[in-house]
Amino acid sequence: MASPRLKAKIASREADIIKQARRMIGQRGWGDFTMDGLLSELPVSRGTLYKHFGNREDLAMAVMSTVAAERIRFGQPAALEPGSPRERFVNVAGAYRLFDRVLGPFASHIPDLLS
Repeated sequence: MASPRLKAKIASREADIIKQARRMIGQRGWGDFTMDGLLSELPVSRGTLYKHFGNREDLAMAVMSTVAAERIRFGQPAALEPGSPRERFVNVAGAYRLFDRVLGPFASHIPDLLS
């Protein structure tokens, strides 16, 4: 069983890989994103990358999961504001629109990731 320190190191490395993949997908699009291209931008070996993410699709799912979790966290305060259910729904929708604008170029490639 891995120690807490090792688990933290693994989680940090995975977060770095996801962050860089997300940036590259936002810049180049999913069609032009490659694991080799990602490797050229990261201080990790091919074995390390594939140990964390077995293939490009696994990495895409990790990126999408990260974005979805961030989006939920971003909208959650709006859902907790006082008001009717309709008012809270409108607040959350507004928060999600803002998140998607802030997300920038990555958002336009989400449909490519899903196909």
